[in-house]
Amino acid sequence: MLSSAQNPLFRALRDLISLKRAKKCSDRRDVLSSIDLLTSNAQHLRKLPSGPMQSFRRALKSTGISFDEENREIIHVVGTKGKGSTVAFADSLLTEAGCSTVAFTSPHVQSVYERITFNGKQDHKKFNSAFFSVWDKCINAPEFKISEDEVWLPPFFHFMSLVGLEAAKQQHADYLLLEAGIGAKNDVTNLCKPAAVGLTQVDLDHTEIFGSEIDDILDDKKMAIKKNVPVYCADQDEHILNVYKKQAKDVGTSLQVIKPHSHCYEYGIPGPVSSQNSALAQALVEEVLGRPLEISELENGFSKTFLPSRFHKLVYPNNTFFVDGAHCPIAMKACSQWFRTQRDMNRESALLVGLTGDRTKHAREVFEPLFALNSFDHVFCTNRELRPILEELSGKPVEFVRVVRSVVKGPLQNCDILVTGSLHLAGEGLNHITDYGTVPPINK
Repeated sequence: MLSSAQNPLFRALRDLISLKRAKKCSDRRDVLSSIDLLTSNAQHLRKLPSGPMQSFRRALKSTGISFDEENREIIHVVGTKGKGSTVAFADSLLTEAGCSTVAFTSPHVQSVYERITFNGKQDHKKFNSAFFSVWDKCINAPEFKISEDEVWLPPFFHFMSLVGLEAAKQQHADYLLLEAGIGAKNDVTNLCKPAAVGLTQVDLDHTEIFGSEIDDILDDKKMAIKKNVPVYCADQDEHILNVYKKQAKDVGTSLQVIKPHSHCYEYGIPGPVSSQNSALAQALVEEVLGRPLEISELENGFSKTFLPSRFHKLVYPNNTFFVDGAHCPIAMKACSQWFRTQRDMNRESALLVGLTGDRTKHAREVFEPLFALNSFDHVFCTNRELRPILEELSGKPVEFVRVVRSVVKGPLQNCDILVTGSLHLAGEGLNHITDYGTVPPINK
């Protein structure tokens, strides 16, 4: 078998992200393992010469794939914090209500199969069917042909968006749930015509794309609000709500602010923000269903929801691991509160953190909420540049580590270990904690 570097299919998939010319190839052996090596779509927004929307419209036209399908409605979820959880809660509620669903989310934590689920569950066979269908449509599209043996292929996030649409079509799903990738204005999911839009909490993130102020981010995310499409928004800072309300009024649609649940449900995704995300999900589902959900549907739907690396507690004989992909100040505050209430104060504690991309510029704002509520006996980081800030905030020496396994499989014993700072780090942590096995749900 060819190595990844030699495999022509790997080169083709690598070119999805680099926008180089991909070689036409019929060998499918390593598609899924190769695609797992690709990164997020942030760089695509900077690199696409024709703009992400124009490029994706071209892909839709060339492949014959469409957002619009008869007897299918779309829920579109946009925001900084809580998108994935809101989609997961909504997916579970719709399934509990007897509807068929396909959900498209990003990024994946451990496996690309997480990005597209069917009635709330991963299904490799259904995923593969949609994936290879899109692959064939792309390499056989005349518009994509460069030469006899070369074709142009969409960048990774665009490609996976096509797979999500194709999956919903193949499965005749009643509902397609779309989580925006980055922002809204230039995010390809915003080309959809949804039945309802959900706006989650907004915080500083992807500042290299949007700008360093909340208003810069709002200018982008508010573009998800469309004429005559009902909008439901998580309760948050009054300024953010006012921007969204003005946009809704300007385009001609309704906007309802959703407050957290006051009733104490049992959530499959624990943590202090689940009452807010689940309430937003409930509002979206009741809008598209056109009826209130039954108490049993709510209780079962909320309790069955699960997302790896979101307030994820794993109990093992030697150590207890707390894994959360928080990477912005609001998310880190929630993570900090969760860890403080869940950890054993009679045991040692350790912290393993890392940030990706431009988020390192805002490391102080991200980590201050964590150290405001917690102290740690051991602190490790995967970014050298974070050490001075972490040492200042923690008051302890910080050890730089190149390999996550050296901490989660290291010498620490009888310790509560928190892994946080990015979904990528959370995923790598889960892989090593479980020895690349099946990730169990939260251990309470």
